[in-house]
Amino acid sequence: MPRNLSCARGHPGAVFLFQIASTFTMTTGRSVILTNGASARSVFWAVGSSATFGTGCSFYRNLLAQSI
Repeated sequence: MPRNLSCARGHPGAVFLFQIASTFTMTTGRSVILTNGASARSVFWAVGSSATFGTGCSFYRNLLAQSI
């Protein structure tokens, strides 16, 4: 993820599901930003193979991957 990502709740039951086919890389210092009442418990990530996080990343919630 080369830049920050914002998730804003537009509906009380909003769920955010991100599906990545293979590898997911979150570069150093990047963030997932929750706004407008969005909740970390409603954020899901499905990654096909592996997830890599750079130094100082701010990442929310449920991650499903073969390796982290």
